[in-house]
Amino acid sequence: MDWQNSKNDSIAIRRQLLAEIRRTRGVSRAALAADCGMTRPTVSSIVAEFIDAGLVRELGKGQSTGGKRPIMLALQDDQPCVIGVVVGEDYVIRGVSCDLSGRLRSRGVMAYSNSFESIRDVCIALIRKLQIPGIAFRGVGIAVSGVVNAATGEVRDSRTLDIRGKGLGPAVSAAVGLPVYLETRAAAAGLAESLYGAGRQYRDLIYISSGRGIGAGIVLNGKLFRGSHGAAGELGDVPFILDGDRPSLEKCLQANELTRRASEKLGRELDYAEFLKLVVCGEGELVKLVRHGAEDLARAVRPMIGMLDPEALVLGGQLLELGGVFFDRFRELLESPEDETRFGRRLAVCRSELGEFGGALGGATVILERIFRLQTV
Repeated sequence: MDWQNSKNDSIAIRRQLLAEIRRTRGVSRAALAADCGMTRPTVSSIVAEFIDAGLVRELGKGQSTGGKRPIMLALQDDQPCVIGVVVGEDYVIRGVSCDLSGRLRSRGVMAYSNSFESIRDVCIALIRKLQIPGIAFRGVGIAVSGVVNAATGEVRDSRTLDIRGKGLGPAVSAAVGLPVYLETRAAAAGLAESLYGAGRQYRDLIYISSGRGIGAGIVLNGKLFRGSHGAAGELGDVPFILDGDRPSLEKCLQANELTRRASEKLGRELDYAEFLKLVVCGEGELVKLVRHGAEDLARAVRPMIGMLDPEALVLGGQLLELGGVFFDRFRELLESPEDETRFGRRLAVCRSELGEFGGALGGATVILERIFRLQTV
């Protein structure tokens, strides 16, 4: 349906009603009218549009409050409708299908090599694998490392993937026959975390994505903040003085860099798995190394906290593998009693709850949010 050209009521009214149905997960037309300050005929007319568009369904009769038992409404979430994909830095692409409530209905993983052709072809193959005959999927969200122009869907820059300016979205869309929207991985994962994960009770949060790259997804008043050019939250280039050098934050906290420095400290070659094991076992020099990394990240994030004043900060990605040694020090530095005294705020620092498919759910969430804002998909 062309919501933007709806004649009877404004798009804002429709969004309000759909948001209320989404929030309540079971509500009558009468209750919608009362809660949203609208007339019963207006609500009934718009609900009929939602049902025709496959967004809302009737659940059956609810409890009576004295008159006829009302017909209850909820989201049409009995089957998957969107697909999300994340191009991971571990050379695998993860994908999920979700329903309108953001529940995962299926998932898949496929390996890729870092060339545009491989990334494009593997995305296409995985999306086709997740599509179900007879199910009308509404769109695909692809989360990538880099800076994405949200208006055009083009990748402006990516330090780790061979996708800059190559039309990944249009190429995948043409092959799978669905609308495709791109978003930065940190932003997509942050949006998913705010709706379905550790940040779901907060309206303003920062999500920190960690791996070969480090970035931040910023959610303000429940909406993604991308900045003027899609580059909000780029933390990877923050410099730090280390052994007389000035590597970026990104390099300081990469798994191979941490392992290299750990090997130097112990005087023998370690692999990453052994490094993690020694950290968990409390090897003194390595614990200091990891704690220092947590301090570096906290120092990089603190100015952003000061400027944006979020309710919560959620850490996701590879740095969680460093366990409590890293996370507890990171949280200790950011959950500042001084801030609570000065500003009356207590920042909640949380671990991501969405796991390895969080980025793919983030891609799906990009499409879900377009649906709920009644934008073109």
